[in-house]
Amino acid sequence: MDLGTYGVSDLENDNTLSTLVTVSGNCSNTRQISIKLSTSKTTGSDGTLLVNTASSNAAKGVGVLLKWPDGSQAVPDSTNSFILNENRNITLFSAALTARLVKSDTEKVTSGTFSAIGTLQFTYE
Repeated sequence: MDLGTYGVSDLENDNTLSTLVTVSGNCSNTRQISIKLSTSKTTGSDGTLLVNTASSNAAKGVGVLLKWPDGSQAVPDSTNSFILNENRNITLFSAALTARLVKSDTEKVTSGTFSAIGTLQFTYE
């Protein structure tokens, strides 16, 4: 997904836009779905952002802030998860997350390319 093109001042002034990320699927005999985020590396002083994994001309001081459909932050590699519980049999589901490029507060923002990798794990119950 493309998070947009921004200048250093946009990131320094928290002037970036959220991008909608929709995940969907189908299942049977399911009443609850838990979604959890994992990644190999994080950034930010509290490790809650997806880090830049670009290998050349990489931007610095930025990360991806991912939020669950309820607006709470998706924290990678933690017990944090989003639970979809319909109190009925779920056969099809769709969840709209948002992603936004933000300043990571661990180093000065510099321009360059950006790429991030995160894995969403789904547990069906």
